[in-house]
Amino acid sequence: MRRFFPSWVNISLGIRLGIAFSSITLFFSLVLGAVTGGIAQKQIEHDMGQRLALVANQLINEVDRSLFERYREIQIIAEFELVHRFAQARTNHRPLLESLQNTYSAYTWIGFADQQGVVQVSTRGLLEGVSVAERDWFVQAQDQPFVGDVHEALLLSKVLPRRADQPPLRLLDIAAPVYSDQGDRLGVLGAHITWDWVEDMAASLLDRSTTGSREIFIVDALGQVLLGPGAWQGQHLDLGSLRQAQTQAQGYTIERWPDGQRYLVGFVSSQGYNSYPGLGWTILVSEPVATAFRPAQALFWKILLGGLGLGSGFVAIGWIAAQRITKPLLQISAAADQIREGNRSVVLPSPKGHNEVTRLTEAFSQLMANLFAQETQLRQSNAEL
Repeated sequence: MRRFFPSWVNISLGIRLGIAFSSITLFFSLVLGAVTGGIAQKQIEHDMGQRLALVANQLINEVDRSLFERYREIQIIAEFELVHRFAQARTNHRPLLESLQNTYSAYTWIGFADQQGVVQVSTRGLLEGVSVAERDWFVQAQDQPFVGDVHEALLLSKVLPRRADQPPLRLLDIAAPVYSDQGDRLGVLGAHITWDWVEDMAASLLDRSTTGSREIFIVDALGQVLLGPGAWQGQHLDLGSLRQAQTQAQGYTIERWPDGQRYLVGFVSSQGYNSYPGLGWTILVSEPVATAFRPAQALFWKILLGGLGLGSGFVAIGWIAAQRITKPLLQISAAADQIREGNRSVVLPSPKGHNEVTRLTEAFSQLMANLFAQETQLRQSNAEL
């Protein structure tokens, strides 16, 4: 078969050395760049996950602390002697509840219901005379303080209308039983906190975030989305992050969501605060993987390309070194060819230093001197004969 390319055996030593230097340098540059870039990428991914978990933890801490304050506040007010008189008459009892509502803007309604569940006194007189005996907050707070999960306002929505562009009014319930000085139960003091307060808090955290692609979700104990983007509102989620939050409490993971996208998700579960038991919520802070890991991928390629660039520089140095090594050898080879052709006036190169090429040159010069001497002696002997 006809060969169009020279075989490896016929390639010069300089080219062989250059190829060897180049291959080894590029290989190690590629490996070093890939390993270093991979380590940096993993570290950035870890830091991003921890950052999302930190945002989730910050939100749940603020929510739990605020609910604890309201939880204790209602219990303390329920022990006031003035509250004990709420079961007697409605007149002049509103100022206490009004002042309490004014201390915290998230209070939508505060009222006292007697043993039969009829509201005797309330802020702005809303629902006074209305029975709340079947409402969950009244039933659950007969014997101990109660915190109720998010729900739509069934009664207050009729007396607190909202604009058409606003979502339905949603509330959190806090209630505590009211006892007389003799220990007899007089009724229940209840308060409604608007869910808008939690939404504003979550929006504030997102405003402080460095990216606009993050989303905050609050998921209840049954997996229903209480707070999230419009498309996710009210959906039930079955995610690994929710299951991990039940055992790990706080962390991050990468998972595929029902919309088909992969997300980096920081999670934390509510543990309550002090005497407030919590509602079993889980906070998820999600960001698409493509967006979250973009800085890590950019750094990976920078390190990899930087390593290849550095390797290319060493390749150039390797080629120059190979040429410097093989140049004296090529000069010696050319001189030998001339001597073989009968040229006796050839002068061998004189490389500097004390390396192998220098010793080879000296040995070859001595060999040629010996050969020329023997040749001269042989001619003299032939002439004598």
